[in-house]
Amino acid sequence: ISFLIFIGGRTSLAICLAILVYLAFSKKGFRACLYAPVAGTYQLFTPLITRSTLGPTKMSENTFSAAEKAMPCKSDDKYERERDFDHSSGALEKAMPRKSENKDPRESDSGATETEVSCVPETKPGKVLIPAVTDSAQWEALSALQKLEIVESHIQPGELCTRREYARWLVSANSIFSRNPSYRVFPSVYIEGVTVLAFDDITTQDPDFAYIQGLAEAGFIPSKLSINNINFSNDDTKQTHTWTMFYPENHLSRVDLLTWKMFVDHKDLPEVDRRTLEKKSGFLDIEQICRDAWPAVLIDALAGDKSVTAKAFGYCRRFQPHKPVTKGQALISITSGRVAAMVSEELSRLEAENSAKEAVMKEILSEMISRGEIKSFWEKNIVRAKQQRVETEKILDLAVSELKRERAEEESRMPSLQKAKAQLEFEHKFLSSLMKEIFELERKVDNEEIDALFEKEHLEKLKTKAQLEIEALSRSKLLAETEKKAVTLFRLWVEDEARRIQAQSEILKEALKRWKFPESSKCACWCHQNDRTRDVPEG
Repeated sequence: ISFLIFIGGRTSLAICLAILVYLAFSKKGFRACLYAPVAGTYQLFTPLITRSTLGPTKMSENTFSAAEKAMPCKSDDKYERERDFDHSSGALEKAMPRKSENKDPRESDSGATETEVSCVPETKPGKVLIPAVTDSAQWEALSALQKLEIVESHIQPGELCTRREYARWLVSANSIFSRNPSYRVFPSVYIEGVTVLAFDDITTQDPDFAYIQGLAEAGFIPSKLSINNINFSNDDTKQTHTWTMFYPENHLSRVDLLTWKMFVDHKDLPEVDRRTLEKKSGFLDIEQICRDAWPAVLIDALAGDKSVTAKAFGYCRRFQPHKPVTKGQALISITSGRVAAMVSEELSRLEAENSAKEAVMKEILSEMISRGEIKSFWEKNIVRAKQQRVETEKILDLAVSELKRERAEEESRMPSLQKAKAQLEFEHKFLSSLMKEIFELERKVDNEEIDALFEKEHLEKLKTKAQLEIEALSRSKLLAETEKKAVTLFRLWVEDEARRIQAQSEILKEALKRWKFPESSKCACWCHQNDRTRDVPEG
């Protein structure tokens, strides 16, 4: 009885302490719990980018330092109270507070204006030079989720985890471990013409479309589906663009792991100021954590030793929100929180089923042994095997005798086959010699054909030369005949000219004679001259 009273007192004290903490964080007292249960969820819906003028924050180191592991993380009393939540994104967005016109949303409860930092690193991490250290808890989480067929068999806990892998594992684990339907996240179903894509870089062809689209439709991650329900200012162009992209191949950061996990496991995320967060979490780098992640960090810090931060990252004083997460750390976060007991129950159920199967098999085996069924079964098998052996030996003897008979027949046919072989070899040699002679004749014929072609070409050249000489002779003959005709004509002309000159000389002689004779004889001479000139042809 004293033990029960002690347990009941501690439970009542823990519940009262949780209620007091929640009322202390709420600005409107107990009324905020009834009418504004998700007043702090607006920051979770905003994209993980900077809305200030500060430059991009530098990436933290890729390896865990020994100093960080040695530093204890401050924790408060246990915060294990479960809350029911609605998966409808419309209900969540209706409950989100709007930006006040008279108050700066960056102004904390203490009145000081705080500049927000980016929740998404501007640069991608480089190569892993020093691999991450894995512990037994990570291997146990990996083994448990592999047994439950949530994680693939080739996963190594020391590798860096991507955003698509964590989304797939988170939804798969939630759908298996959530007994209450109000806590269950279902993968999305795509209906053409009805379903609106949540991200531009996640299409229906993506293998993890159902898981990522399911988280977006449930309102657990900011997407294009949430843009229509939130009013943006002119300075939120980059913020709106970030909501349209999921970047599935980017490495999962600590702040993404924590915000996704806390938002899936918890409904009411209270509004948090810097002073309260520093006091409850004990982190020294609060200024590097964006305000959107403050509620998730606080809820996780209130869980104490059972928090995701303590189990996955160890006790630390610096949160390093942009540091990439390994797959082992992501698996520890999945098996932590509300589903931790369910994981143990599932493993216990599987072990119980296996144990029951083994017990049934042993019972069946012992029963069969007691009844003698196994002995009779093997005796029957032995008898059957002996019968098969006898039949096989008979078949073997028949086959051996048949082979001997065929061998004797082949040996009797061997001389005739050898003669035929010798004859074939002789014919082969004869045909080979004939083929050689034929090849030689073909070679000679080819050579003669080549010689004949050369002779033919030579004769063609001589024929062409003779034709040219004949044509030259014909031209010479024609030229000689032409010259002969010309000489004949010239001779005739010379003869005519000679006769004409002779006639003229005679005339001149007659003229001289007339000049010497008396005038009485002039008439007779004149008449005689005229008679002679008539007989001379005209030249």
